Amino acid sequence: MQKIRGIESFHIFEYQDVSFTKDGKEKNIEFTSKKILCHGAYIKLIYNYRKGVTSWEAINKSGMQPKALYNLKMEESENN
Repeated sequence: MQKIRGIESFHIFEYQDVSFTKDGKEKNIEFTSKKILCHGAYIKLIYNYRKGVTSWEAINKSGMQPKALYNLKMEESENN
């Protein structure tokens, strides 16, 4: 929240990206956040099929599920 001249304003940031399930399956995902995410950050998403992304947290690459990490490495090698 930001307060400018007595007026409160909220900023919502929208994100669209490819994610991987804990089983390593690729999934296109959209979610919003009140915070700006760092470019190249690794994010663990909590996803509900009816509600979408309900929460997220920044993690280290070492905190990723092995199958998701493998698929991410494969995708990165294809793009280079």
